[in-house]
Amino acid sequence: MMSPRSRRTAGLILLFYPTALLGGLIVLMLLRDPATGAKHPLADDFFPVAYAHAIVLLILALVLLQYVDGALLSDRTKHLVRLAAPTAAVRTAAGFILAVVPLRDGTVNGFINLVYLGTALLVAGLIALGIGLIRN
Repeated sequence: MMSPRSRRTAGLILLFYPTALLGGLIVLMLLRDPATGAKHPLADDFFPVAYAHAIVLLILALVLLQYVDGALLSDRTKHLVRLAAPTAAVRTAAGFILAVVPLRDGTVNGFINLVYLGTALLVAGLIALGIGLIRN
């Protein structure tokens, strides 16, 4: 059975899920130049990747919540593990999307570093959970 904290986190993830789905439509509008209607040259590459990462990482977050409460971890570490995958989902998607906004000549900006930060958070959470499960 899930702890109240894990249930609350799962509920928030499920409420956020439609936002991720509908947010994709808004992003499509943002990746077009309002004056000309032209798409950013990297939009076709970055948008599907951002969207796919967000959706898959949110599903992973729900799966991980099933294991957090059974891991031998401190309450603080459990809290961080609960938030690792959803935070990675937001940061990774935001990194891919914001890296190509504003419209430029096929280059990315510094927001691409959010992808690396999201990945680091996810890896840290997965390692902590794995260690906690092995210790139990």
